[in-house]
Amino acid sequence: MRTSNPPSYDKIFTIYNATGTLTDYVVPPHRGLLLSNTSTTATNVQFTVTNMDGTTATLPISPGSMVLPLQIQKITVGTSQTTIRIYGLL
Repeated sequence: MRTSNPPSYDKIFTIYNATGTLTDYVVPPHRGLLLSNTSTTATNVQFTVTNMDGTTATLPISPGSMVLPLQIQKITVGTSQTTIRIYGLL
């Protein structure tokens, strides 16, 4: 993982806003992700990311918000999620 410089984020942009699905959505340049799940139940919602090296991983989004200081190439959200929001951070 490379060091962020400067160590804060200046801009937030929407990648997924609780509507529809995404299939291999190419994420614009970013330095991290902000994941938010407004569900009041303890279920985790999963989405698939394609890393910069082409490998894939499935990540859960538990209720609440979290920042992942990582860069990815693509996101797939297979089923419409009404409680999930994903933002890119610059």
